[in-house]
Amino acid sequence: MNKDKCCVEGCSNPIKVQTKQLCEMHYTRLRRHGNVHITYKPRRKIRTCAVKNCDLDIKSLGLCHRHYYAYKTSSPDYRKHLDQIVLKTKVIG
Repeated sequence: MNKDKCCVEGCSNPIKVQTKQLCEMHYTRLRRHGNVHITYKPRRKIRTCAVKNCDLDIKSLGLCHRHYYAYKTSSPDYRKHLDQIVLKTKVIG
């Protein structure tokens, strides 16, 4: 192993962090992800609206932008109706 090169197998970049014997790229990966071989963190799965037959992404309270806006600007009667058609057990309020 060359003393002037990164200690990761197959990497020939010069060492930037002497204490870890890593190049800048692998040191950044180690700091961000905890592993020099991971290039990105898996993203969270995007959830969809809790209202039946609505496949839009959620905005807030488990509702898409349309149903959230309707919920916030509606009368208490409509809110009760919306609470009844929500499938998930999440409490809206």
